[in-house]
Amino acid sequence: MDEAVRALVQLVDPRLIERGLVKQRVQLRRHVTHAVEHSTLERYATVARGLHGRRCTCLHCSSMAAVQPVQQLSLGKSTEAGFIQFYNSMPEKPSTTVRVFDRNEYFTVHGEDASLAARLVFHTSSAVKQLGSGCQQLPSVALSRMNFESFARELLLVRQYRVEVYRNKGRGVWTVAYKASPGNLQQLEEVLFGGGAITHTAVTLAVRLATQGKQGGRLVGLAYADLNNHVLGVTEFTDSDQLSELQACLVQLGPKECLLVSSDRHSDSGRLRQLLSRCGLLITDRKRTEFSSKDIVQDLNRLLKLETGSSSVGLPGHESCH
Repeated sequence: MDEAVRALVQLVDPRLIERGLVKQRVQLRRHVTHAVEHSTLERYATVARGLHGRRCTCLHCSSMAAVQPVQQLSLGKSTEAGFIQFYNSMPEKPSTTVRVFDRNEYFTVHGEDASLAARLVFHTSSAVKQLGSGCQQLPSVALSRMNFESFARELLLVRQYRVEVYRNKGRGVWTVAYKASPGNLQQLEEVLFGGGAITHTAVTLAVRLATQGKQGGRLVGLAYADLNNHVLGVTEFTDSDQLSELQACLVQLGPKECLLVSSDRHSDSGRLRQLLSRCGLLITDRKRTEFSSKDIVQDLNRLLKLETGSSSVGLPGHESCH
């Protein structure tokens, strides 16, 4: 086997390595592994020709062919101009949010998201195409459905990104058709898991810091939603300067996302964000009004499955906030 690998390495043009077509000996060994299954020198020659630019017939190369970018991204000049104008008018988004545009037969990503897709899916910047012309060009990458599914899994299950998928509602207006985040995968479960068993935990936290009494102790209010097991949990506790109790909760619950009050002025808000970032959680900023206890009974009655005629007011540990 080693002799075969060394012989095959000699056939590889060094220029292919410089161009990034053959990056590692491991990749080369993978080709040879498929070739050995046929146990013929002719198959070695076929693999070598494939590495030099011809079509390789091994199973690995056949599967990789399905991950090639869509080469043509032509929308027509008027359509291109209208879409570029719409895209540039969209509100600014966090760097951890990726916008994907569903064009029925394929998907597209643009701007910085295009560079990210080219790197994660195709492992080359040559997959990025320019939409439009002149100073109105927009970096774009077209994804097949298989490419999109692979991209979504990498973003949501590995890199803790948020994904928004847009569809055209007519007249150049695009709206969010479905979206997902590491703590809420429901709208993309079919894409991520193919209808099979969900093995990925999706727990979302909401944390609010407050000052307790005249002593100035740290009061931590925490709520979590486990969507896989259909569980809602709430707790409140005092914590130390290092937020050690909160760290213990994070280890126990294993959340993927945390909701925080945007522009929180609490003295420990910066420390809280650093802790969440170290734990690999996606931080989602929400309005201060969304952390209000107003209409809490009504919201719980809508979310919880209660017996007929009962109300969440009577739940143990619940206190009315009126």
